Amino acid sequence: MSRQQIGTVTAVGRLIDWIQNSVEDVAITKTGKTHTVNGACQWAEWEHIAPQYGDADPSYPGELVLREVLAKKSEGQGSLCKLKLVYGAPDGDDIASGMPGTDIREDAATIEVSIMQHPRFGSIAGTPEAPRNGAIWEKCRDVDGDKEWHEFRGFEAGSQYHGVTSYLVGSKTRTTTTYYSTRPATDALGVRTSSGWLRTGSSAGKDGRWYTKRNTELYSAAGWDATIYS
Repeated sequence: MSRQQIGTVTAVGRLIDWIQNSVEDVAITKTGKTHTVNGACQWAEWEHIAPQYGDADPSYPGELVLREVLAKKSEGQGSLCKLKLVYGAPDGDDIASGMPGTDIREDAATIEVSIMQHPRFGSIAGTPEAPRNGAIWEKCRDVDGDKEWHEFRGFEAGSQYHGVTSYLVGSKTRTTTTYYSTRPATDALGVRTSSGWLRTGSSAGKDGRWYTKRNTELYSAAGWDATIYS
C-alpha cells in the first residue's frame, strides 16, 4: 500500500457526497481525536474527487482535518482503489501548509453631524444670553408654561455662518481577519481593544479551506470612556 497525495482541491460538500455515495464497503471508526475511513471505490472516481491534506473532516468539520491519505490501485479488480483516510486534530503543520496570515484593513470616511456637536460651537454661536455671529436662540416653554429653555435655530442672514447647520467629522474603521483550522468563537463587543479603538462587530465563518473570524473596530481620537466601555 503506497502513500499518495492527490492535488485536486475538493469542496467539503462534494467530498461528503462522494464518501456517502461512491465509496464501497466503507468502515468508519472514530477513536478519541482520530477518525478513520477505510473502503474502496473506482480509481477514476478517486482521481476525480480525492481530498487534500488539511481538508476539513466532512463528519467533524470544526474539529478534525485530513492528516493521512493511503490509496492503492488494485489491478485486475475493475480498477478499484483501496483507500484509507485518517483525520486528526490540526497542528502547526496546517499553518505551515498555506494558512493565510492575519489581514488588517483600515477605512477612513466622513460623516455629517449637527454643527451643535462641534467642539468650538460655543465660540461660534455663543450662548442665549450672549449670542455670537448672528446666532438665533429661540425661547421655548412647555405646554403648562412651567419650564423655559432656549433652542438654537441657526444664524441670521448676513452672518458668515448663515445656512450652516452641520459639519463633516472624520471616521475611521478597522477590519481584522484571522484564519483558523477549526471554527473560532466570536469576540465580545463594546470592548476597548487598543489605544483609540473600540470593537463594534465580530463574526465567524468558513472561507474556502479555512475558518475565519472578522472583527470590526471604530476609532476615536479622544478615546472611549472606560466607565461606559469595558
